[in-house]
Amino acid sequence: MLYHKTVRERELLIEKTMKKNSFGILLAHIRLEHQEIIKDMSDKLNMSPAYLSSIETGRRSVPEDMIQKLKETYSLDQETVHKLEIAKAELNLEVNMKINAETTKDQIALATLFSKTFTDLSAEQINQIRTLLETFEKQNTEAKM
Repeated sequence: MLYHKTVRERELLIEKTMKKNSFGILLAHIRLEHQEIIKDMSDKLNMSPAYLSSIETGRRSVPEDMIQKLKETYSLDQETVHKLEIAKAELNLEVNMKINAETTKDQIALATLFSKTFTDLSAEQINQIRTLLETFEKQNTEAKM
């Protein structure tokens, strides 16, 4: 049962209570879009309501597998998943890169170089890299279809 009259009232309350925790805001929006209370979502994600509430309000860090669970449970689109990943990185002040047996030495070298130099990039360079990577992502997504 939801206790606020309109979706906008709920959104304003969430934003007011969570301040700069964008992951928590996104998480709460997902929950409210599905007309769920903390207990409903926590049951679906197999965690306690208190733990989920702590993540939503920024008192606890985001578990490694949470975004994947949210994606599967709520059939999230790629844009929402991307927003969650960015918000998690901002919250944790770190970005993790997964590598596996198929990751080449060149890919690892590129990732390492980027991690060492990204704080020195200008806004224009960031936009150029973003445009290039978004193009690659779109091409890869289309190739998989």
